[in-house]
Amino acid sequence: MDEYKQTTINDYNIELEIEGDPLYPDELFSSGTVNKGDFYVSLQRFMEGYPLEDGCGEELIVPDGTFKKIEKWALANGY
Repeated sequence: MDEYKQTTINDYNIELEIEGDPLYPDELFSSGTVNKGDFYVSLQRFMEGYPLEDGCGEELIVPDGTFKKIEKWALANGY
């Protein structure tokens, strides 16, 4: 079972991929990204509180309210 979901929350693009093996339906793995323009971070690091980065050392801090909306969406969709 492979599933791909995406959404946009307050101009942040969120992608979530859920992968699993039909022989082991209780073992699902999820991964994804959060990005805004040139700034991005893996969904795992985002959920741990890391900022988005642009690859040149610049960071983008996500406002707390937006963080909570993204977190809620990710958890509700299988993360």
